[in-house]
Amino acid sequence: MNVAEKRMLNYDKKRGLILSESYSPQLAELIGIIFGDGHLSKAPKYTIEICGHSIDDYEYHTIYLRILIQKLFGIKTKIAIRKNANCMLSQIFSKRVINFLEDCGLKTGRKKELPIPDWIRKEDINMRSFLRGFVDTDGSLALKKRYRSIAYYPVVGLVSKSETLVRHMADWLRKKGFSLWAGYDKQIDKRSGNVQEVYRIYLNGHKQLIRWVNFIGFDNQKHIQKYKIWKERNKEKLFKLSISTNLHRDFNGAEYLGNLKPLGL
Repeated sequence: MNVAEKRMLNYDKKRGLILSESYSPQLAELIGIIFGDGHLSKAPKYTIEICGHSIDDYEYHTIYLRILIQKLFGIKTKIAIRKNANCMLSQIFSKRVINFLEDCGLKTGRKKELPIPDWIRKEDINMRSFLRGFVDTDGSLALKKRYRSIAYYPVVGLVSKSETLVRHMADWLRKKGFSLWAGYDKQIDKRSGNVQEVYRIYLNGHKQLIRWVNFIGFDNQKHIQKYKIWKERNKEKLFKLSISTNLHRDFNGAEYLGNLKPLGL
């Protein structure tokens, strides 16, 4: 161990860093968050960074995510805001936390292939937490007009560059009764200029959103507010659906998907 590493360990002790001895839904949620819009790096510093929009995700990063990380590790995140890019970063600087997360199944560097760790996939409560963390950071809740004057029709979207990750999520969601469309398209990477495949999941319609909220949920206020708008615009429809936690899989199709190619799942 070199001098810099010793200093880092001493720093962790002074600020009260704690590491759990067991897996938990809260840890699964954080891993979903990192899979969504975060990364681990070891150079030039041991750093965990989670990205967000400096306006849309501000409350999520400064309140919810900060509290979650403090509960897990006993330390506070550092918030960095890049105003010219509408970007904010929640940062953790700790070799011990990175080593711990690697032991939990995360990898440093680029996220081309991301298998969900087995300990998460084997427990439904952990998968629900993982998916909630993922959708809060790299997912969306959109409202479509669909031949009407106002946007009313809900679509939950999940996106990743990792085919493995999307297959894992799609497989689990289908087993739990969700009706979904999984596929991929090609887009130009803004940073590199290279063409790359992007993998997507769409859950379309009122019943799928109700099932998502009841079974998985959202913790990001931007999604929660969009959900409230959807409820307000669909009062009559929701009354007819008689909302319950036991909706069955009965929605098919995704008419608006256009040129996306199916994954064959």
